Formats: sequence, C-alpha cells, structure tokens
Amino acid sequence: DTNRQWLYKKLMYADNVLVIKQIAGMINYLLTDSPWRSQQAERRMRLEGLVGRYLANLSDGGAVEREPHVKDYTADFAFRRDNQILYFEVKNYNGSSVLTSKVKEVCKRLSPIKTDGLPILVLANEISDPLKVQCWEQFGVSIWDVGNLLWLFDKFPDIKNELIASLDYTIEG
Repeated sequence: DTNRQWLYKKLMYADNVLVIKQIAGMINYLLTDSPWRSQQAERRMRLEGLVGRYLANLSDGGAVEREPHVKDYTADFAFRRDNQILYFEVKNYNGSSVLTSKVKEVCKRLSPIKTDGLPILVLANEISDPLKVQCWEQFGVSIWDVGNLLWLFDKFPDIKNELIASLDYTIEG
C-alpha cells in the first residue's frame, strides 16, 4: 500500500481529460447558440411579466404568488381568491401555432396539481378549440391562448399592446 500511495495521489489530483472536454463542449454550445436561446427566453419572461401584471391588476382581495411549489411542480404563478386557487404555467413558442404533442406534454405535467387548484396553461400562440377541450377533459387543464389573452387584456390597453408587440407573428382579427 505505501508503495502505491504516490500513484493514488497522482490519480486523485489528475485532470480527467474527457470530463473537461465535455464541459468545454457544453459551454461552447451555450455560447454559440445563446442569441436564439436568449431571445426565446426573453420573450417568455416578457409574457410572464405581462401575465403577472394582469393578475396583479385583478388581485383586489386576492393574492398573487410567484413560482409557488405545488406537489413536485413549480408553477409560474398562483392566484388565490376566496377559496379558489389558480395555478398558471406560461409558455411562449415560436410562431403562431404549437405542436399538439407539446401542448399535451405540458398539460400532462400540470395535471397532478388539479387536486390543489385549477391549472391554467397560458400560451402566446393559437390553440384550436378541440385541443383545448381535449386537454380539459383528459388532464383537467384549462388553456388560455393568444386569442384569450387579447380578450382578457382588453381592459388593460398597455398590457395588450405590449403583448401584441412581443409576438413574433402578426395577428389578424
């Protein structure tokens, strides 16, 4: 054992070249891909801010909580009023439409929190009415899409105008 002690020390303090290579590759990927990722993250955060402002404007007698933990999930907002709790998950995908599979995947993740309150998926995209009904019936999740947001934000023109300006597609009607 004492003859190998020097070997154990060398191994313990040696750089693992493969691990360093993997870390460097991940950092490089994030740095080179960041303009697109940061732009998408910025749009999502902007939408979260708009939804948060909308809820704060409605919170007369209620409470808005940011990033509440529910079961094993962290929602973006919880809105408590009287005996009802609404949990909001805010998403903003590129373009006007979203793949049905993505919407269902998020609804499935939100589904377990329906025992504590009503989960609401907020999307800055267009979602078909049949998909909204299907997500409600299958997962117990209500969906607010861009059409719903424009209608809801109508009482608050500044929020509505910011929403329209933040979209990466044009809206009609």
